[in-house]
Amino acid sequence: VSPNIVDEMKKVNISIVVSHCEENVGWIAEYIGDQYSIKDITIYSKCGKEIEGLQPLEHLSPSINVLTLPNVGRCDHSYAHWIKEQYKPIEEERNNENDIVMFLKDRDHWRGMYLPIDLLFTHVSKSGFGCVTKPLCNCNPECSIDNESFLMPMMQ
Repeated sequence: VSPNIVDEMKKVNISIVVSHCEENVGWIAEYIGDQYSIKDITIYSKCGKEIEGLQPLEHLSPSINVLTLPNVGRCDHSYAHWIKEQYKPIEEERNNENDIVMFLKDRDHWRGMYLPIDLLFTHVSKSGFGCVTKPLCNCNPECSIDNESFLMPMMQ
């Protein structure tokens, strides 16, 4: 983990939003690691199943909220719901450009494709947006995780 990005991320409010159906969410704590301070974690339970792996998340954040949503719209519904419910409070409470929201599924099946967390946060700090997965092409030398062309700023 890069010491510079760890220090930079200490100034940032990091929230994690998880769309849960049936998988263990403990992998998220291992992926994030203990170098970063997570302000809050919201887990939307959509399939009525017990959420396994909460204990490791308690080491990441003092605030874990588990809420139930109907099982519609897949993970996108969960993320849109969070944005709808939290946009105004975030704007009023923080009024700060140093916020990061990570939207994750409960599954880690693609984890081998995830960027290392410090590299992801480095990209986010530079561009305002990042994608947790590596680009899915290797046919073009311009398409690599070292090339920031796969990142798009949220606003220009």
